[in-house]
Amino acid sequence: AGIQDLNIMGDGSVGTYFEWYGATSGTCFFFNGLQRARFIGFRVRNRSGATATSRGIFISRASGSGTQTVGLTFIGVEVGDSGLGFDRGIQIGDSANSRAGSEMTFVGCGFYSNTTGVYLDDSNTLDINFYQLLLGQNGTGIRGNAGSSVNVYGGSASGQTVADFWFDAGGAVGINGYRSENADRFFIGGFSTIGQCGVVLAGCNVAPVANADGIGVVLNGAFTATIQGCKLQCEIACGAHAASGVVGASLTLLNNGIADTVPFQGGWAGNSINRLSYAVLGCVRLTGADVVARFDDEIGAGDASNNRVAAWKRTATGDQGFFNATP
Repeated sequence: AGIQDLNIMGDGSVGTYFEWYGATSGTCFFFNGLQRARFIGFRVRNRSGATATSRGIFISRASGSGTQTVGLTFIGVEVGDSGLGFDRGIQIGDSANSRAGSEMTFVGCGFYSNTTGVYLDDSNTLDINFYQLLLGQNGTGIRGNAGSSVNVYGGSASGQTVADFWFDAGGAVGINGYRSENADRFFIGGFSTIGQCGVVLAGCNVAPVANADGIGVVLNGAFTATIQGCKLQCEIACGAHAASGVVGASLTLLNNGIADTVPFQGGWAGNSINRLSYAVLGCVRLTGADVVARFDDEIGAGDASNNRVAAWKRTATGDQGFFNATP
């Protein structure tokens, strides 16, 4: 506990394996209060016989509360394998005991065949960055049950049966330059009525999703979201909570390709977009991977019937001026 500057280096994820043969409720590695540690070049696999409640790596502390595990770096580490995944590949933080882990970096890491690849827990689990993240055949790739300031820079995902990314917590999330194929959903944001969450999806390439409804991006609750420069061969669905005292939500769509007849849909999970302000600029409609039309540029607000009510609009024929729309 509380060790600093620990280094574990393997011979690569094909050459070095750590395998868990213990209880199906067990944890292969428990990093207890580590600081400034580095883990390089190995794979962790589950040989217990079932995912159950197993964890490949658990980053927390055995006692105390608050942020007690900081500054960990993972390079070329992979957790899970075909038929050998965990319930949670890596869990950072423990909200049940108010213990968090922060300031962590993952470079070229992969998570495969886990129920959840990376599970972020506790509201003080902050500043987690992934570079060239690989996700394959998990239920959910990254699940933000709590915590924030999570950024992903590059990488690819294939075959997540729930979602590549799913965040329920307030804070800030950025997914940048990411490619996704055959996911049930690409991104789910189910944010609380009291915790605003800033979301940026930038330069992402999302293939058609496996879900029959075609919806790849879900934004629900109290959020401020910007989606820019993405090729989305899927649809976007929104819901904005109308609870008393909740300001609402905002959505900005800039220079995207979207595979739908509208830039976004309202009414997700029974929540109308009557507290959603929006801007749609420079977006085009896709059929498959092909551009077939452009969406009108418009700025406005949603209503209780899930209609977009434009305060300003520019169509293909030019500026249509300002309207007396009431948000």
